[in-house]
Amino acid sequence: RNTRIGDAFNLPIVISSFPYQTTDTLSFYSDGYTGAGNQPSNDVFYKFKVPACSDSMSFSTVGSSFDTYLHLIDSTQTVIESNNNSNSYFAEIFTRKLIPGKTYYLVVEGNNSASGIYALSIKASYAEPKIKTSNNLTTICKGDSVTLSTGTAASYLWSNGFTQQKITVSPQDTTYYSVTVVTPRGCTFSDSIRINVIPATPPSVVQNMLPAHNTLDQS
Repeated sequence: RNTRIGDAFNLPIVISSFPYQTTDTLSFYSDGYTGAGNQPSNDVFYKFKVPACSDSMSFSTVGSSFDTYLHLIDSTQTVIESNNNSNSYFAEIFTRKLIPGKTYYLVVEGNNSASGIYALSIKASYAEPKIKTSNNLTTICKGDSVTLSTGTAASYLWSNGFTQQKITVSPQDTTYYSVTVVTPRGCTFSDSIRINVIPATPPSVVQNMLPAHNTLDQS
């Protein structure tokens, strides 16, 4: 009978927030994983829910003392991804296959019968569109224009009312522009940028114009 938290699929260690980091000793657990890619080593089960609006997630055992193996599985114990040799020793998974709001499981075990102290790091990433400018310009002369664009999204609303992914502006003075986007997953993000405008300066009146040798030949 399994009594240690993390020892079985139905008794996992629950992760409630990200980023998540931990270290543990594999020998404290039993060999409870029987799915595809199962190794003859002990293993640890983790359970987590994908954060809303996350675009991708990464799982890593960098820093472990032995050759590790990772299995990412869903609630039916179907393997989504596995890895045991991302860096010749540590296991790493980077995926965009997970659906925000759904529950998944991660199994940590040793490659073959390897065991020891493992380090586990899990991160959730968010695709927040950022404003970019043509040629990375944020300072222009008065009368010039600059193109602003942002990442791919389902909809866009710029502070000047435009609704395209890319807009061209010609501000007369230094101006802040912002954009609010809704991603294909229904998440809302905003970003802003300042465009500096160098005012036009008229030339000064020319006085006492003389030739270079400072003489005036009226002949």
